[in-house]
Amino acid sequence: MAARKNQQRTLGEEGQSILEFCFMLPVMVGLAMILFRVNTTIQMSIVNQQYARAQALFLTFNHSIYPYRDLRFAQLTRKGYNQMVIGVSDNPAAVGGYTPAASTFTISKQPGGSEETRKEPERRSNVRVRTTVSICTQPNVIGPNQPILDPSTGLYALSESTKFDLCRSPYL
Repeated sequence: MAARKNQQRTLGEEGQSILEFCFMLPVMVGLAMILFRVNTTIQMSIVNQQYARAQALFLTFNHSIYPYRDLRFAQLTRKGYNQMVIGVSDNPAAVGGYTPAASTFTISKQPGGSEETRKEPERRSNVRVRTTVSICTQPNVIGPNQPILDPSTGLYALSESTKFDLCRSPYL
C-alpha cells in the first residue's frame, strides 16, 4: 500500500531534476569562470610578491648591514628615509619623473553594446594588483635632511638628545 502511494506521487514529476539541472548549468559555469579569473588574479599577486622579495634580497646582497653604501647614500640618506620600498609595476621605470602603474586583470566578461555603455562596466571589471615590499634599514637619517653620517666629512651628527626615527619612509 505504501509503495503504491509513493509511485502515484512521483508519476507527474518525471524529468524535474533534468529541468532543474538545465536551469542551474549556466549559473554553475558562470560561477566557475569567475572563480577561475579571481584565482588567476590572486596567482598574479603571489608571483609579483615573490619577484619583489627577490629584488629586495638582491639589493640588500643578503647582508647584515644593508643596503650597500652607494645605494644608501644615493637613495635613502639624500631623501631622508630609513626604509626601502620595492614595488612591481607594469610599466618600466624611467629616469626622472616616474609613476608606476599597477598590474590589472579583467575578471568579468567583456560587455557588448555601444562604446558609451561599455566604458563604465569595463572600468569596474578590472582588478588592480599592487605589490610592494618594505625593508627597514639601519638608521640612515635622524630626520628630514639630517643624515647620521655626513658622506663628505665622515663625521656623525649624533648627540645625547638624538632621537632616532626608525623605519622612516614617505609612507609612514
